[in-house]
Amino acid sequence: VVVAGIIRLDKDRKNAVLFGKNQAVNVGTLTGTPFIRQNGDILVGDSTGYFEIKSGSFQKQSSPPFVNITNFLLNNTPVQPSANGILSEPLLQAKEINLRYNQNTFSFEFLNIDFISQQEDTRVLYNLQNYDNAWRKAGDEKKAYYFNVPPGKYIFKVKAISATGLAAEKDIAVIISSPWWETWWFRVLSVLA
Repeated sequence: VVVAGIIRLDKDRKNAVLFGKNQAVNVGTLTGTPFIRQNGDILVGDSTGYFEIKSGSFQKQSSPPFVNITNFLLNNTPVQPSANGILSEPLLQAKEINLRYNQNTFSFEFLNIDFISQQEDTRVLYNLQNYDNAWRKAGDEKKAYYFNVPPGKYIFKVKAISATGLAAEKDIAVIISSPWWETWWFRVLSVLA
């Protein structure tokens, strides 16, 4: 029992599931120490009675949540696929996005669908690898904004983690080229000149 509700740990303690307000556990009324019966059932008291958690009644979630990157925006303008454009194929099929050095302010929109966990119980995180220091928690609008990203190779990742700990991840490479005056061939020509 913790401040946020009741936590179930699996046997090898690699996964935790929180039972809180979305599972009708009123956290403010929990009292005392949980009692574990000989058969493994757990009793947790609250101000109106108790919760009985039957050890054999937990169902494992069999499929992870669905997550996808749905839109790429350059300077807040959606980028549509075109033959000579930034996206040569639909975003859902694209493996990478190639940008010029001055196309370094962009954002991603993404979504997650979880038919088992309630929406509030699914965590959605994102990260621009080689740029962000850590995973960021997504807000309600499910958007990631990046401003003045320096030239380099990055991987944008979005991850959805269900209440039962199952995760799904989607990624796409973002390559921002250097300006011509920072390329190796320009530097070589400058030394020779």
